[in-house]
Amino acid sequence: MNPDHVARLVYIDTALAAWAGFAARTLLRRVRSRHWPTVVGHVARAEPIYVHTPNIPGSAERTANVTYRYRVGSTDLVGNTLGGWADSLLTDPDALLQKYPVGQKVTVHYDPTDPRRALLRPGGSVADWLTFLVPVAGLVAATIALWPAT
Repeated sequence: MNPDHVARLVYIDTALAAWAGFAARTLLRRVRSRHWPTVVGHVARAEPIYVHTPNIPGSAERTANVTYRYRVGSTDLVGNTLGGWADSLLTDPDALLQKYPVGQKVTVHYDPTDPRRALLRPGGSVADWLTFLVPVAGLVAATIALWPAT
């Protein structure tokens, strides 16, 4: 086996496996969030924001930042996670701002092991699944492409 092929295979597969592992952990948490306990909260702030990609001048994606307040037991908490990270970026910001106006009552799903971890849209989104499946497919494709023919 060509040592150059082995090095490429190890490098590519390691990077894709790390990405897939991170995505799997996030997806699993999102899927489990469907079974988290809920409390009623309210939207404290809702505003459009621009997310810039580092090292890419002029890059800016308009999205919405929705902050909500909720109480678990005797502890007041603040959250700003709607669903998966990609779910928020891929959803129309104006639709999010219309759905979550300031003062709106919301159902907050919180992690019973860490109530600071909460979200409004439980379950794995299409973006969460794609974030997991793309590196898995790449891992398989890279392994097949770089595996030496015998």
